[in-house]
Amino acid sequence: KAFDFVKFPANVLDQIFQYLNVKQLLTIRSTCRSWKEIFDGSSAMSRIVLKFPENLVLDRKYSPPSLVPARNLCFSKSRISAVDSWWPSVGEKLISLSVYDCQISFAMLLKMLRQCPNLNSLEYLCPAYPAAGVSIGDLKMEKLEHISIENDTVFGIVYDFKKMCPNLKNLKIPHLVDAAHLKQHVNELKDILVEVNIKNFSDILNEVHQLKRLKYLYIENDTASDQTLQTIAEAFPQLEGIKVKILSKEIEVLTFLDIFKGLKTLSIISERLKLNNGHYTSYQEWTRVNFTKFKGTNLKKLNLYRIPPCT
Repeated sequence: KAFDFVKFPANVLDQIFQYLNVKQLLTIRSTCRSWKEIFDGSSAMSRIVLKFPENLVLDRKYSPPSLVPARNLCFSKSRISAVDSWWPSVGEKLISLSVYDCQISFAMLLKMLRQCPNLNSLEYLCPAYPAAGVSIGDLKMEKLEHISIENDTVFGIVYDFKKMCPNLKNLKIPHLVDAAHLKQHVNELKDILVEVNIKNFSDILNEVHQLKRLKYLYIENDTASDQTLQTIAEAFPQLEGIKVKILSKEIEVLTFLDIFKGLKTLSIISERLKLNNGHYTSYQEWTRVNFTKFKGTNLKKLNLYRIPPCT
């Protein structure tokens, strides 16, 4: 019976609940009021993600059904123009908020964040709806430490996030950005940027060495040689994941891996189209990669795209 479990310390209940999946947790929670109170006050609620249906229109008329007091919430492919009186009671419990591919203004996002004092992680991934700069006023998110931004105006709002999140530790930019733009904002990003998807990275390699917290690097519109990758490895030995393209007719003997002592994930793409004066003009032979000189031990995952084995 539920009242018997009330006598157990919270840490004991948490140990019991970890053996139940989310569906089982919600089923037991709905049994009676006592079980509901037990679950709602336990850390087990942090395992539940409240996902709103896609294609919603959230305006002043929208009122959701009874919601589980989840710690994690996700909106996707919806239009958010207003949140009514139901939002504060939801937002105050959140530790993680994800907004994927939604039509939402930056001002509206900030309004929602004001009701999320305990938020620790934010994913703002709306590349098709550029964020217009607005005043953040006195908004402070003391507990917000992890942010992922995918938006065309990402560099225009990074300063705002740094200002309102004094304890920001990790910033991820999975949206493809231009190297020249990154170069202009290195000082703002050097202490927080951990992941970036960038084109023409080799053009600014010598000018962004301050990004010492960078862990995941994805290079596009650039064809990297082993020599280039060695230079990257020397500049950013702390990288844990890297994705690059290689364009070569010959067998590439990769030695840069020995410099990347902490690299765990490597993805290499062979570009078969030949680049001529900025245009792809013809196909060429497949690139082949030789790993015989690789002595690294930390690599956990290797992805090879359009690369046949060496013979």
